[in-house]
Amino acid sequence: MNIDLSISDEDHSGEDKLEEGVREVEEDPEERNKLLEQLKQTYKTRRKVKRRNELLKRCLKEFFQKRKLDHVCKEQDTSSQSAQIEAAYENKLHNYNKLTLNNLREIQEKESEEKVQEEEKTKMEEKWRELFETLKQTEVEKANGLMIMTGWKKEKRENMMKKFSKLIDSQRTAYETEGTAKSSEIRLREKIRSNELKLKRIENIADDIHILDYERVQADNVRIQTKIDDKLSELRKIKANNVSSETKISELQKKISTVQRHTEALSANLTTSHETIEEISSTLKKTISIRNKNLHTSQQLTDKAGLNLFPRLLADYKEKHTKLIEINEEINQLTETLDETRNKIDKLETSALQVKIGRKTDEKLSEKAAATEILDRYRLQNRNRSHWSRSKSRSSDDSSTIQSSLSLSFNAKKLLLLDA
Repeated sequence: MNIDLSISDEDHSGEDKLEEGVREVEEDPEERNKLLEQLKQTYKTRRKVKRRNELLKRCLKEFFQKRKLDHVCKEQDTSSQSAQIEAAYENKLHNYNKLTLNNLREIQEKESEEKVQEEEKTKMEEKWRELFETLKQTEVEKANGLMIMTGWKKEKRENMMKKFSKLIDSQRTAYETEGTAKSSEIRLREKIRSNELKLKRIENIADDIHILDYERVQADNVRIQTKIDDKLSELRKIKANNVSSETKISELQKKISTVQRHTEALSANLTTSHETIEEISSTLKKTISIRNKNLHTSQQLTDKAGLNLFPRLLADYKEKHTKLIEINEEINQLTETLDETRNKIDKLETSALQVKIGRKTDEKLSEKAAATEILDRYRLQNRNRSHWSRSKSRSSDDSSTIQSSLSLSFNAKKLLLLDA
């Protein structure tokens, strides 16, 4: 299987040959450029064909290697035969190029001849029309003379002359259509003959240009096409899976975006909570430091007082401290009751001012007696518990008791004055 399809500088040499062949044609530069472009395109297609042949050769080698038929793909020493084949191939291509150039020359010559013939045709048509017009005039004059000789009227003669002119014009159009049809038929026949000759020449040239066995290549092409179809079906399946996966990914992205927003909100809440925790921790530290200071001061005070040396005194002190707390609670309750009675007394004062003095004497006396009893009780309680209240904060409790007693005495004096 000795098939040499290597792409070398032969193509460039072939292009140079083409340019030399084109130089032989003495034509306009624009037409030369067109011819050069056409021929370059043909050589490009030739290169593509050679590359395809190389690919087919590789596919055949792989196929035979898979079938374990390596002896078919082994190259043989047929350098002389390949050189002869290449030379014959190049000669055929050179002949083909010459043929194309000759065809182009013939086409141009025919075009020039057609132009000349068209000019002659226009001239002949003009002459024919002139002759036809002269014949028409002579025939019309003859017909008119005959009608006058026979004694036709003027109206009939005019009608007949119109009909006669129409007939002559119809004959002229028929002759013209026949001439155009015959000329087009002749042209088509000439084109068909020239195309048949071209095909025969091309077939004669392409008889020996058979580089590969066409049937084998066709079979390999069919197999490769089946593989390509299989791969395309797989690709379609993959595309369908990709579409479904893309939809799922889009849904997941939406979910992720919502989760991210939620996490951002939670992170903001976390930052605020951390700030609050830091503030609380700072306040806690401050309170702990204050508590420690208070404990230290209380310890110092106990040490100064010498209570640690006397545990009995300390226990007695604690008991008295608890009793003092209870007494303070009772005092607070009494102050509340005093406030209530004070409010009642104020109400009574307002009612006493509005109502006459004579009618309300008995009620005021009873209220006065109740107020005096409450003052006596309060004074007795203060006398009995004065030594307990002195041990605690004297300033606050004594001031409150004094104020309450003064207010009660003042209210009592006011009631006595009203009674008087």
